[in-house]
This record gives sequence, structure tokens and C-alpha cells, in this order.
Amino acid sequence: MRTYRARVTARASDWLPLVVRLRTNEGRTWDDVVRAVNAQAAGPGGRGEGQGTTWTKARLVRAVRALVRDGLAPATVIAARGHQRTAVAQDRQAVGRAVAAVVGENPGATLQDVADRLAALRLYPPRGGTRWSTSSVARIVQAAKRDGLLPAQA
Repeated sequence: MRTYRARVTARASDWLPLVVRLRTNEGRTWDDVVRAVNAQAAGPGGRGEGQGTTWTKARLVRAVRALVRDGLAPATVIAARGHQRTAVAQDRQAVGRAVAAVVGENPGATLQDVADRLAALRLYPPRGGTRWSTSSVARIVQAAKRDGLLPAQA
């Protein structure tokens, strides 16, 4: 048990601040946090820089709970987040850019395809929930065309 705690605390300064920010400030799910921690460990370009640890959800949660038990992390990090899945996409420009990327990648995509892709990217509607309506996606596509992110014929 001591060796486990020693290994966890030795590298905690690399990933714990990110975990605390994503869990407490942004209300992100553990799945989102694991993805972010692994991306940070991979470094720019996706190449590992000798980090050696690829986190799974179970391993990261266990490590954070050990740090909370030892008083090295705030208890709010592991507190239940209710039904909130991830931060709501409130930045309309970011959603517009994502829609433009999806439509640019697949010009023949239906509005439902774009809605499904937004949900897969974990960009949720501003009013909450996990599913985009096709009318909302159509409005975003029109705004992207108006803003020059998409050609008028897309």
C-alpha cells in the first residue's frame, strides 16, 4: 500500500491540478477527465514524453480517492456530480466551428448526423440535455454560413 501511495503522490503534481479544475470548476465527468489527463500526458503531437502511465477511469478515481484520504486533494473532487454529464456548450462560436468541421468533413451529412456528432463530441445544447434537435442544428448551420465558416451551398 505504501508503494502505491508513493507512486501516486510522486506524479500527482503533473495531473492533479487538471483533475481538480475539470471536476470542481467545470463539473466534467470522469470519462472527460481521463481523456484530458491522458492527452496532457501524451504531450503535443500525441507522443508520450516518458510519462509511462495511461490512466483508466478506475485507476484515476482510485488514485484521486487515495489523495483525498491523505489530505492532498480536496474532497469536492470526488463528490457526486448528480446527473450533469459535462459542461454545457455555451460558447456559440465553438459550436459553430464544430458544426462547420463536421459538415466540411462530410458535406452530405444530414442534420441528424451533425446532431449525433455534436453529442459524440460532448458538446451539449445550451438548455441542457444530451441531444440536439435538428432545428437547432439547422440554425447553427445557417449562422456558420452567415459567419463565413461554411460556403453558402453547403
